[in-house]
Amino acid sequence: KAEDGTDPKIAFLSRLAQLYANARRDLGVPQFEMVMIPSHNTKPGLMKQMRNVMPWCVLPLSERREAAELRRRFGVSDDDLKLVALGPGDERKCTTTSALTLFGMNPEGMPWHPRPILDVLDGPLIDRNNKTTSAASLRSPQAVTALYFSASWCKPCKAFTPQLIKAYTAAKERGLPFEVIFVSADRSVADFDAYRSVMPWPAVPFVDTTRRGLLNMGLGVTALPTLVLLDAEGRKITDEGVAALNSDVEAKGFPWTSKAVVDASDASAAAAKLGRGVASFVLMEELEEDEQRSIADALEDEFETHGQSLPVTVPPREEGDEPKREGVITVTSPTTSIGGS
Repeated sequence: KAEDGTDPKIAFLSRLAQLYANARRDLGVPQFEMVMIPSHNTKPGLMKQMRNVMPWCVLPLSERREAAELRRRFGVSDDDLKLVALGPGDERKCTTTSALTLFGMNPEGMPWHPRPILDVLDGPLIDRNNKTTSAASLRSPQAVTALYFSASWCKPCKAFTPQLIKAYTAAKERGLPFEVIFVSADRSVADFDAYRSVMPWPAVPFVDTTRRGLLNMGLGVTALPTLVLLDAEGRKITDEGVAALNSDVEAKGFPWTSKAVVDASDASAAAAKLGRGVASFVLMEELEEDEQRSIADALEDEFETHGQSLPVTVPPREEGDEPKREGVITVTSPTTSIGGS
């Protein structure tokens, strides 16, 4: 509770209600509405207090099934406090599930529509010698820009950073238009400075917490390390850059477009696919290598034709191996939760 005894949820909702009224009155968005979806463990007494300060509608506590479905749809756990912004029109497409983050960064910015990623990225960058440059100066018509979300306290990050340096150096030696920008999740300026001292690319300044937060939010970063590759227009090429470059330090696969079919022996690539939900495993140990490749190519073509991104992992067969009969392959993702240590 706050010093005056006010429940923090009530204090937050009171502030949100004030901003809601301001948005409708001053920002010319009278069509902007809010609906509260309570958690199943919200006590009736607290709900009554909350409704006294909220000028918007509330889904009744009795509608538990509907509330659970909405939380599932937008990835909100029962204990989360999250603002989900839906766009106009009949389709009501989700514009962001991180309006609460935007609220913390810019309370007056309701209804907090996300900005284009290049707009967020534009601004000063610093290299390891503290010389200032700009993100815009790094872009060219054919450039690929990698945003490297990493931290010195993250063990998988420290293992991947040397690999990324090798790939970056190889790309530069081959004259490829490849740039990297470090977006830190370090916990202090000292850690940030020490970590980036080995990096040959610039970084978003540590003090620019708003821009770092917006980049994380805008690209949906939830684990470290994450390497997101963007084209010159700010379109995402892939967010599986860690897996792609970890196995290609010679930069032969530039610009590393995402693949629908990966080999399960590549743990990083397979883990990246598994982290996205449903994955199909094609067990072909008893087939010859050329037959396996033919099937994988056909699947890749099928997914590309139909615009699918359903991943298929193709486990290899080593000479002399006995056929695997379990039909299950376990892959551990080499990433760390941003909140981890």
